[in-house]
Amino acid sequence: MEIGINQGIHNGYIDVALYNIVQDKVPRRNNGAIQNVEVDQTGLEVEVFDQITDSVSVSASYMHILEVEATREDGTNANGNVFFGNNGVPVPEHQASLRLDYRATEKWGVWGAAYYTTGFESYNIDGSVTERSGFTRLDIGTSYAVNDKLTLRARAENLLDERDFGQTIDGQTFDDDAKLGTVVWLGVDYTF
Repeated sequence: MEIGINQGIHNGYIDVALYNIVQDKVPRRNNGAIQNVEVDQTGLEVEVFDQITDSVSVSASYMHILEVEATREDGTNANGNVFFGNNGVPVPEHQASLRLDYRATEKWGVWGAAYYTTGFESYNIDGSVTERSGFTRLDIGTSYAVNDKLTLRARAENLLDERDFGQTIDGQTFDDDAKLGTVVWLGVDYTF
């Protein structure tokens, strides 16, 4: 179920939605075994877009999770945890993004995007609380339309070289040697 408002503003829109999603048979780990749970999530989403000029557009989004419940197949509560044990909600409460696009010419454009996610608390089986860190990510990209059929693309993701994306436990070091940092992508779009 989703209740929302979509309102045109300037050369864009604002979209606000309060949602409730129920997913059946979501797999999760429990003591090494995989079991299915029903996940009931309620949240608020806000999205804003504006074409500021003919060549500049901006978009922003925000998401706030109000409640998450996970129920095992036998009807018992898994304390909102979709992933393992009896831990609490393992998702950030707040997430936000901002993207700016600039079309320099009809053929060439650049963009930049920022993502921010708060940390969160996980409640462990023994009742203790584990604090997880939030993160910020910055990406940039460009595209060039060679002709009506061929477009070249490049982007660099994670310019801040974030390695854990919310997996760090506050106050502890994180082994990030095997984690990807900044990544550069090159691509070609061809329409037949």
